[in-house]
Amino acid sequence: MDNELNVLEEKLSRFIQMHMQLKAENVELGRQLEASREECRMLSEKIDQTKAQLEDLIEKIPGEL
Repeated sequence: MDNELNVLEEKLSRFIQMHMQLKAENVELGRQLEASREECRMLSEKIDQTKAQLEDLIEKIPGEL
């Protein structure tokens, strides 16, 4: 009986440790995801700005070369 309790205690301890590790990893992944979303938003803004600049330059090109 004591052996079974020791095995159960060990399994429970490993489970708790794994749970804590996965919880910490989840928090870190959430931070990484938020950083990636912010980077994506900034890149989209840069693309929009560059697109607008190119459109302005194209409008300045004379109609006939």
